[in-house]
Order: sequence, then C-alpha cells, then structure tokens
Amino acid sequence: MTIAISVLLYDGVLIMADGKVSNPISSEIFHIDERKVVTLSDNHAAVGLGVEPGIQIALSEIRQKIVKYKEQDEIVKIVKNTVYDAWVFQMNHTDFTIIDRNDSLLSVGCLYAGVNKGRYFIGYYVKYPNGECTDMKIKPRDNIILGGEQYKPKKYLRDRLDTLKTDQFNVINVMNYCKETIQYVQECDHLFGGRITYSIIRTGSPIEIKDI
Repeated sequence: MTIAISVLLYDGVLIMADGKVSNPISSEIFHIDERKVVTLSDNHAAVGLGVEPGIQIALSEIRQKIVKYKEQDEIVKIVKNTVYDAWVFQMNHTDFTIIDRNDSLLSVGCLYAGVNKGRYFIGYYVKYPNGECTDMKIKPRDNIILGGEQYKPKKYLRDRLDTLKTDQFNVINVMNYCKETIQYVQECDHLFGGRITYSIIRTGSPIEIKDI
C-alpha cells in the first residue's frame, strides 16, 4: 500500500511518499521499507502506485520516454499511455484464483511532479480494473494525495495547509504537514507508513531523493 503526496510551493514542488510495501496478489504478504520517490529525469520525479511488477514497468518506461519530450501535455500523454500498458501487462500475468479481477487493488498508477520552462506542475494517472482517473495542477498551494482515501488524508492535509499564510507556506512547514499526514494514515492502517522519502524540485537544482 502507498500514500503519496505532492504539493506546489511558490518556488518549487514537493513530492513525498511512505515506504511500506505489501503484495495483495501473492500468497506471501510482506512489508518492507523502500524509497518510493524516484527520479524520472533532471526535471521530474514520481511515485509509482499499485501492484508489482506493473509499477516498476511503468516507471522504467516513463523514464526512457520522458527525456524526449518537454511540453506538459506530452508528458501527461506519456504517463497515461505507459501506465495503461503496464496495467494491461499486470492483468495478463495475474493469478485470478488469488484475487478477483475487479478488485481495486489491481491498479497501476503514477504521481509525478516537475518543472517545465520555469513552471512547476504536479499530476497523476491511475488505471483501475473498472476505470481510470487523472488530473494535473499548476497553481501554488495545489496538492494531490493518492492512497488511504478511506481515512480522508486530503482533508487532514488541507485543514493544516489552510492555516498557513503566504509567507508561512514554505517548504519546511509544508513538508512537516505532509509528514504528519502520512503518519496519521499509518496510525489508521498499519499497511501504510514506514520509511518516508521526499524530493524538492526547483529550477536549476538537481533532484535529490532524501529521507525524513
């Protein structure tokens, strides 16, 4: 299970995720901590969501393709098409005696963040067995949270971010509230949480993946 968060700052973008992993389609359930925030290029970072190996297939393909494109609409198309193809592969290699083919856990998705021509953006695409969802945001203070929806993490984070005035909406305060949100979801459900990694994307600075 994954909870991933991205927030548009006034001078950059933050992307963060927990580190706990579980496999709903295996007879073995395991939990490990891993660095889910990954770099896609010099200007883009992402978090994969859903089941393995679909996640890794999608991220690998996006990483190879994204370097050839610069415009935001092109990036959106790459993510959507690649994630969809990875989901099809996943479904073709899933043992449906273990899990129902319509189970929402059989999803593959990508939360991504980046900068293009000085403009920061965040977006996502998730393919489910019975549908899909996607969005992109470009305005400061906008945010996206994926995972743990039953615990209303969007409201939890929004209530805290709304207390910040413009001069307080900095990376330290936002990062602390994002961390608190992940920890809150972990308290609600032990399948979330563990190691928390993040990246801050800014024009002219290399993307680094760090632990909190």
